[in-house]
Amino acid sequence: MEEKAKKRRDWIKNVTIIFLIIMLILTFFSNTIMNYSLPEVSAQYTTSGNVAAKVRGTASVEAMEPYSIKLEESRKVEEVKIHAGDAIKEGQVLFILGDSDGTALDEAQDAYDTANLEYQQKLLEVSPDYGSSNLDIQFANEDYKKALVDYKEGKINYKKWTKKVNTLTKEKDEAQELVTTYTKQKATYTRQKANLQSQKPDVKAETIAYKKAKEAYEDLEYAATLGANGGDYSLALAAARRTMDKASVALENATTEKQAVIDAQIATVTEQLDTVDENLTEANLKLTEKTTSLTDAKTEQKAISIKDLAKNIDTTKRAYEKLVAALEKTQSEDSSKEAVANVQLTSMKKKVDRLANKVKRLTKSGSTNKVVSKVTGIVSSVSCVAGDKTTVDTPLAVIELTDRGYCAKLSVTNEQSKQIREGNTAEILNVWGTEITATVASIKNDPDNAGKKRLVTFNITGDVSVGQSLDLSIGDKSSFYDTIVPNSAIHEDNKGKFVLAVQVKNSPLGNRYVATRLDVQVQAADETSSAISGSATGSEFIITTSTKPIQPGMQVRLVEGGEE
Repeated sequence: MEEKAKKRRDWIKNVTIIFLIIMLILTFFSNTIMNYSLPEVSAQYTTSGNVAAKVRGTASVEAMEPYSIKLEESRKVEEVKIHAGDAIKEGQVLFILGDSDGTALDEAQDAYDTANLEYQQKLLEVSPDYGSSNLDIQFANEDYKKALVDYKEGKINYKKWTKKVNTLTKEKDEAQELVTTYTKQKATYTRQKANLQSQKPDVKAETIAYKKAKEAYEDLEYAATLGANGGDYSLALAAARRTMDKASVALENATTEKQAVIDAQIATVTEQLDTVDENLTEANLKLTEKTTSLTDAKTEQKAISIKDLAKNIDTTKRAYEKLVAALEKTQSEDSSKEAVANVQLTSMKKKVDRLANKVKRLTKSGSTNKVVSKVTGIVSSVSCVAGDKTTVDTPLAVIELTDRGYCAKLSVTNEQSKQIREGNTAEILNVWGTEITATVASIKNDPDNAGKKRLVTFNITGDVSVGQSLDLSIGDKSSFYDTIVPNSAIHEDNKGKFVLAVQVKNSPLGNRYVATRLDVQVQAADETSSAISGSATGSEFIITTSTKPIQPGMQVRLVEGGEE
């Protein structure tokens, strides 16, 4: 029993030892084990230097405009006077043909007559008459224009009469002010005259002296009558009489003199009063005149109603627009009915014109057996020989119009096309000693690869020939940039372009490497490198390749010898 227990304890001990050994192995070698499961990446530091964003490719020289020699009727070729590669001039005979049987011309003439008749009949069917409506619109438009003129003239006249009313109001107020002033002056002078007329001369002292002298004389006279004291009063009476007469004269003189002063003052006031009367009369006449003129001006001003004139503009405009709208509605209704007919008319007219031109050409060509070149150039191909019968619209020959210049076409990716601009000049890499210039004429969608590629057309000048191959290089000139990475380091998603940098994180078991996203903008790129800006500062360790797809934040391992 004890032996069995001992064996069990030994087994437990062995299991425990094995477990501890495994834990130690996992502890010390877990980093190494995990590294084998991580994506292996290559990385390098960013650099600085020059980047030349160039687009390179090979293009063949073509004539700017190839010209095809075609016939519109079937004719037998009697003689061919040209061969591929021949230089020809305008007016040169190219082919000799057999006689025309006229069948093509007769058919073309019949087709033209039929098409033209159908076109004329259809034209009469779909030509509605809007003459009456157009005339009503014309009259309404004239009424509207007249309302605008009346409104403009009314504003001018209203402004003129308003200015006149303001001027006359001021002049009337001035005339009224003069009337008021002269009226006040007249009242003042009238009161002054009344006061003067009511005044009596002040001769109080002279009156008292006269009374005293008179009383003295009368007292002496009374005493003499009584014979008082038996005296002789004749001398005293004579003296008293002289004194009294003298006082009487003094009183009379004083009264006359002072009355003369008052009369003079009255005369002066009367003269002033007469003058004021004249001024007041004249001022009243002027006030009456200005009042009448002001009343007339206000009547003229009031007769001009800007509001009514503006209302007339609105009325005539609405009438005009109503007629236009009615006509447009009618035309719209008619056009919906005539839509198909108009399409047919357009098609029929093109057909009539095309057949008319064909009749002219067949009439001219049927009268001659010679095919004459209308252009100058080089024969690139001849598709018939003597004895052949031509087929309508099949080219007998193709001529390259060398006098109109040469071109070359290069298909590039959409990304490459962004580095090219119209007017750029390309560098020609495979031609030396001859001056040839290739200038970008246009950049359009490539019809053979729409949406993915662009077709760059170059104007070619210099000593070239049709079919010559040119190695072209075009794009930005070489420039210096602070931060350059390999093209393989550039990635792009819906947020834009970015690179992945290696970020080192320390741990008790050693360094760990994590891929970190850095958003960037590509400033320039060539076949191998890209100049970038943005989050990259120029000192990052950039991932260039990886054995597996990686995402930002993933742990990676560097290739052997690729650690910092």
